[in-house]
Amino acid sequence: MPPVNSRRTFAALVLALFAVTVSFLAPSGVAGVAADPLDDKRNEAKQIADKLHELETQAEILTEEYNDAVLKQQELQGEIDAASTRVQEADAEVDKKRLEMKDFAVDAYVRGGTEAAVPSALRHDLNASAKVEQYADAAVGDPVKLIKQFKAAKSEAEKQLEELDKAKAEADEVSKTADSRMAETKAAVDEQQKTLDKVEGELGLLVEAERNRQATERAGPGSDPPPGRGGPIPPPGQGAGSAIEAAKSQIGVPWRWAASTPGVAFDCSGLIIWAWSRGGKPGLPHSSRSLYAMSTKLSKSELQPGDLVFYGRPTIHHVALYIGGGQIIHSPGSGKRVHITTVDYWNEYAGAGRI
Repeated sequence: MPPVNSRRTFAALVLALFAVTVSFLAPSGVAGVAADPLDDKRNEAKQIADKLHELETQAEILTEEYNDAVLKQQELQGEIDAASTRVQEADAEVDKKRLEMKDFAVDAYVRGGTEAAVPSALRHDLNASAKVEQYADAAVGDPVKLIKQFKAAKSEAEKQLEELDKAKAEADEVSKTADSRMAETKAAVDEQQKTLDKVEGELGLLVEAERNRQATERAGPGSDPPPGRGGPIPPPGQGAGSAIEAAKSQIGVPWRWAASTPGVAFDCSGLIIWAWSRGGKPGLPHSSRSLYAMSTKLSKSELQPGDLVFYGRPTIHHVALYIGGGQIIHSPGSGKRVHITTVDYWNEYAGAGRI
């Protein structure tokens, strides 16, 4: 019988050999043992793609807010100009009537205050001193009802002008705020794009694949908004073909906020108003929301070439031009260029309209 110590030594050797064998046979990818470098790169790619999409959407929303603020400024300026004209007209009329009454009163005094020459308000049997005072009052014009009416009109016009000035100041602040936020957003997008530009090799391919996957995931038919277009649908607009050809001529032109310069840059609504100006409808508002508000609402099945397709929920912030065959042309957002895609490229479809 072997000694006890020998048996213990033999058992230890067996256990050690078993541990080595198990370690050799065990799979190398046991969860939690070590991170997969490819998974790390996929996660990094997803974070970059997510951030880019978030910033692109934010930039487009801010662009449309800025465009709306500019339109509001223009609207208010028109009202302010009209109010200023009314104030000037009221001032001129007051001065005119004041002068007429002064001349009338002086003439009456010079001619001796005959009953026919004196205003009815001054026809009293008063001594000369009292009449002189009344003529003086008339010269100033304060007791004349007509002048009081014009003064009231002037006061009301000035009040309206003051209110409009305040509204314009508010609109200016809106524009400044939107402009500031846009600059901040553009800086963030540029910074993120620089990061993306530095990504090379496998990570770059993964980022591109992730962005394509997200675009596919965001695509969807969407649903038409509740009915309520009001009135009959007008026929497709004349000039739609020219508008579409104009838009197609800008394929490849980059997106830039608040831009509508052919061959240089467009934002989404800038492309629409420029294209339709070539189609015979100049002066459309540079705002996706304003375009939606003025358009006759359509269902998706009623779309005709030249109609507008709107996106963004809960607030519209993107517009595209329908070119037929289920396709649109648009300026999609920061870092992208004018191109053709499908109506269902984005699941935030908000409606369609005809202008």
